[in-house]
Amino acid sequence: MDVQIFPTYAISQVDSNRFITGTAFLKDGIVYTAGHNFYVTERGYEPEKVKCNALINGKLYLIMDSIFTEYDPNSEDTKRDIALGKIDVSDQQIDTRHISCNESCVLGYSRQELPFTIIDTISWNDMQFHLYCVPITVGTNSFQIPNSHIQISFNNVLFYSTKHAECLHGLSGGPVFGDGTLLGVLISHCFITNNYINSILEGLQRQTNTWRR
Repeated sequence: MDVQIFPTYAISQVDSNRFITGTAFLKDGIVYTAGHNFYVTERGYEPEKVKCNALINGKLYLIMDSIFTEYDPNSEDTKRDIALGKIDVSDQQIDTRHISCNESCVLGYSRQELPFTIIDTISWNDMQFHLYCVPITVGTNSFQIPNSHIQISFNNVLFYSTKHAECLHGLSGGPVFGDGTLLGVLISHCFITNNYINSILEGLQRQTNTWRR
């Protein structure tokens, strides 16, 4: 599997000590990442919409979330958390990584040392971003509410399981692979499916074609 993947960095315009890091990747000229990577959120503060940058070869490049964003920072619904955008990296050659993974896995950058395989490490300023490959088991699109018989299903996500799942939050926005294809974009304890994302892109394309008539 080949992927162009990079860490993201977004800093508060109000307080330079507050920032968020995540993961994004490039596919067919489109940047895929998590919608919450465009917001700095912290308990006691209002969510702040910020400029999200891709860290590529030691430089920051603005990710323009101009294609589609589905995220509400005031909602606890993590099933709607995707951003598709553009980036101008005409002056850079983005490395294409070939990932050998015989089972379903997620790739992503974290500044923490996690109990998973490190593929690469990027140093920038006083930070280090570790690229992890995490094996996962893909589940279904539903879950059962604890201590009840209520089953809730979603049409845009699949859940997964893995060891130390609580450690994956820093990888949000990274690609999820399975059977040699892209399955979706990681969002916390689930991932937005590629089928759902493709339906969005197809809908936007139909709108564009209608406008051009």
